[in-house]
Amino acid sequence: MNQLALNFSPRARKHDPRTSHAAAASVDRFASGHYLLILHDLAHGDRTFYEIADGTGLAGQQVNKRLPELERAGRVIATEHTRPGPSGRQCRVWRIA
Repeated sequence: MNQLALNFSPRARKHDPRTSHAAAASVDRFASGHYLLILHDLAHGDRTFYEIADGTGLAGQQVNKRLPELERAGRVIATEHTRPGPSGRQCRVWRIA
């Protein structure tokens, strides 16, 4: 699968410990794959993060981390609609920008 690189501010601050910088680098390696999976899933219609997680095989927290990043990059937007999630609580519905 192709990679999608988006330019974001650093995931670790300048004075963070070396372990934080190593963790940030590992996120950069897999986040682009998450972006592509999410965008591919949203190409089939508007979805909640639960629906995206189900459609992509990603964990919900992975999707929740990537959606705001994709939104800041102008690739997705949260619609004005909501749908109930598994617990019955209302969830934002996302779409391709």
